[in-house]
Amino acid sequence: MKIFLTAINAKYIHSNLAVYSLRAYAKDYQDQIVIGEYTINNRVDYILEQIYKAKPDVLCFSCYIWNMDYVEELITEYHKLCPEVPIWVGGPEVSYEVETFLAEHPQVTGVMIGEGERTFQQLCKYYVNQTDSLEEIRGIAFRDQDSGKTVFTPAQEPMNMSDIPFCYDHIENFENRIIYYESSRGCPFNCSYCLSSIDKKLRFRDIELVKKELAFFIEKKVPQVKFVDRTFNCRHDHALCGLSPEFTLDTMVVERYDRVCSFDPPSGDYLGAGKFKMCIPAFIGFCRSRCFYFLFGTLFIVNTGGKREDKPFRTD
Repeated sequence: MKIFLTAINAKYIHSNLAVYSLRAYAKDYQDQIVIGEYTINNRVDYILEQIYKAKPDVLCFSCYIWNMDYVEELITEYHKLCPEVPIWVGGPEVSYEVETFLAEHPQVTGVMIGEGERTFQQLCKYYVNQTDSLEEIRGIAFRDQDSGKTVFTPAQEPMNMSDIPFCYDHIENFENRIIYYESSRGCPFNCSYCLSSIDKKLRFRDIELVKKELAFFIEKKVPQVKFVDRTFNCRHDHALCGLSPEFTLDTMVVERYDRVCSFDPPSGDYLGAGKFKMCIPAFIGFCRSRCFYFLFGTLFIVNTGGKREDKPFRTD
């Protein structure tokens, strides 16, 4: 049995945290799971050829805004070649209009909705052990073979972030690539333009676990780590853990303006420009070369060996 996780990234230097987290969580089936990473710079024919040569028994796609056109074309063409292979999709581009997506893509067996770790593990069990039924797997939607109607199973319970295994043990496989790291999930705000506002179940990875894993990146001299938390600094003690003397982020340099958190969230003070301003001297004191970047804010400056570069927050 071979379950093929397909990731199509925007650039070669990017890595897909989702597929690595799925494989790490489905630890009992890792021997059956293969990851194929490509980029939107690869031709569709090339990706299709690589997937076909891999001869998967189950094919899965990680779907994002930058790769959806590729995924849709690959689904169509691969199904023509191997109509017997079940095709599953997951990710933010397919989790919110599931019934429409399945109606428009009859080649797709089903959709993993929302958080995928536990759902993917159960799908692996279903296909590898040939036990249970799809109806017993939470967090999926699939087309009923008899009626043709879309069947939705109950949603998965929110993941405990600390239960998700660290997926970078083989850091040598990510040489010359950006590392993405997640220490929390969910968002407390209601921005109408953002899918993150739909998930109100805010959860944090245990801070001691976070410190241990960030220390691993430092020890391995990882050149860059990007936090992908939806709202990184919504809990002050969690966001500022790296400022404590017992945990020195020895390779981090990130400088920020007061305006980094200047918007007015419903809950009032958010980390607060004043609090961040007070932290900056200690923050910079613990840092010597660039390593960690945080994907949030309205405007910040990155210190790159003396050269200062303004990085405006994109509103489009």
